[in-house]
Amino acid sequence: MPDDGSPPPGAAATVVLPFPPGLRREAVPKLCARLDELLRADAEAAVILDTTPVGRPDAVVVEAIARLVLVARRHHRLVQVHAPPRVWELLALTGLAPLVGLLTPAAAPTSTQQAQDVPGRR
Repeated sequence: MPDDGSPPPGAAATVVLPFPPGLRREAVPKLCARLDELLRADAEAAVILDTTPVGRPDAVVVEAIARLVLVARRHHRLVQVHAPPRVWELLALTGLAPLVGLLTPAAAPTSTQQAQDVPGRR
């Protein structure tokens, strides 16, 4: 097994897209474009949306999750959302929870490809 952080041969890659703290609505299209770019580069990667850095979640976070899930679905990819309970509550309140995909407890995700330099940071 390589120790350079790359996956073992035959292992599926995972794209982890961390949400920036203080996510702003104007940054959402850039996040979507970034995910689209990452998924075009890796035809098999699964997607983890990591919402744990956002702090206090709001409607912008819910919108971003919904739009990013649509991007991933267009590429026929699996999506996991790492989220604190407050994000789950907002997704359930908006009726989006069943459409989002797999929700997992907030934890530090392991990745083979970390999407850094995501626009929208304050």
